[in-house]
Amino acid sequence: MSHKDKDIFAKDAPNLIRKLKRFLGTNKLEGKIKKYLKSLESAGYLYANYYLRNRHPWWDAFVLYDELERTGKSIPKNLTEPLIFLISYAKKISVLQKNMPLSIREKFKRDLIKDDNPRGFLFEIDIAWHFHLREFKIKWYEDLGENRPEFCVKSPEYEFDVECKTINVNTFRKIRRQDFYYFVDIIIPAIQEKDLMGNIYLTFNNRLPKDIKKLRAIVVEIVEFTVHGSLQGEYKTTFGEVSLNLTPADNRPVNFGKLEEELRANKPHEAHAVIYAKSLHNDPVNPISITCISKKASNVLKGLRKKLGQATLKQLDQSKPGLLACFIPEIDDFAGLERHSGLENMTYDLFAKQKKKRDHILAVTYSSEAQYIQKNYGKKSNYPGVVFRNPFCKFDNFSQYNFLDK
Repeated sequence: MSHKDKDIFAKDAPNLIRKLKRFLGTNKLEGKIKKYLKSLESAGYLYANYYLRNRHPWWDAFVLYDELERTGKSIPKNLTEPLIFLISYAKKISVLQKNMPLSIREKFKRDLIKDDNPRGFLFEIDIAWHFHLREFKIKWYEDLGENRPEFCVKSPEYEFDVECKTINVNTFRKIRRQDFYYFVDIIIPAIQEKDLMGNIYLTFNNRLPKDIKKLRAIVVEIVEFTVHGSLQGEYKTTFGEVSLNLTPADNRPVNFGKLEEELRANKPHEAHAVIYAKSLHNDPVNPISITCISKKASNVLKGLRKKLGQATLKQLDQSKPGLLACFIPEIDDFAGLERHSGLENMTYDLFAKQKKKRDHILAVTYSSEAQYIQKNYGKKSNYPGVVFRNPFCKFDNFSQYNFLDK
């Protein structure tokens, strides 16, 4: 039987967004939006559109909502994906906040409008909503400034604590996403000034620097190769190596979508890559792709394990069954990671080490950001995810429980 809160209708969108604005505080929200728009104006194109616009998933939706309201246009008839995303959380928060202690409501009011890690706090809402739709009662734990799980879920058959942990793999990478887009905003105009197009593949000995002077020095070094006619080949540099595959710009229209697909398919998973093209008569021309990778491993699994190890021992009461729900942004699909993967090996190794101290852990789930898929006459949210059960768990009655829906 479908839960009464499961469906969200377009006609309810304006009221839900107004409720969310009141919950967050209209004046505080307006201040955040103004700051965001000012940041977009001062940032480079790629940094603004590939990083800042994705940093908080609500800001563009609120900007569009305010514009529709100002111009008197119908919101239900102009629902974009960012607005659908915003409305879904407006519904979840309007329902869940009713049973939150005051300290938790106030915490979410602060956290949900932070620029840093907003998706982590949204993930807590998502996990609570998941169990709410399964008819569990949600008991939020007071924010007392100490280690504790997020909430307890209760049903006639089951009761367990849930700790939500956001793990941004960007923290462990040698090339961070924000640094990469800051860098490409410097290098692409420099290549365009030479009237060139093509591909640049940079391999760093260690990290991509954050310092703007160092970034500019890297660009000068690469451009120097092109000045001497070295448009194709592999070259040693002070920071590592660069592979150039450049040609003179020809102003011919290109299939930009196909080029993007090819770039995503061919780049190593640990690399960052972007492609940019000028517009001529509304057609993309003279594409330039930049790919950056480090010779040193990013130790993502090592960083994950450390954070999970601390959470299982410190934030979940050993006398009660506990679920550790992990959010890992920027992952499109967990397919293939259920068996014989580094993620699986790391998680089961975590269960095995100090297993008597972790035998209260039911499972570790890994999820990524919501994706919206067409379903009948509307859209349905789907979260890529995978579950690893603890084989040493002392609570036998959870052996058949599905912690994540298909």
